[in-house]
Amino acid sequence: MDADAPLPAGVLAGTAIDGTVDVDKIEDVVYVGRPVHAAAGGPSSVFKLTGVEAVRVDVKFGRASAQNIEVLEGLKVGDRIILSDMSAWDGAEKIRLK
Repeated sequence: MDADAPLPAGVLAGTAIDGTVDVDKIEDVVYVGRPVHAAAGGPSSVFKLTGVEAVRVDVKFGRASAQNIEVLEGLKVGDRIILSDMSAWDGAEKIRLK
């Protein structure tokens, strides 16, 4: 919608709205929810779920949005990872899940 266009019928000036701004669209990309400390365009490590364990894997990330990040290397479609802060386990290569 053009910012200078008239408001749609039934919408009053000053009404709060939610919206999404698309600045780019990419096709055929592997992406995951953005882990807490993941930075666009750089290497990182994340814990990949493998049943009753999670194993640290090295990942190279690409472009990122607020919620998602592109995976360039290290994960494949269907892999599940832990997105929350895992810094308490920085020295661990594997953790057991309960």
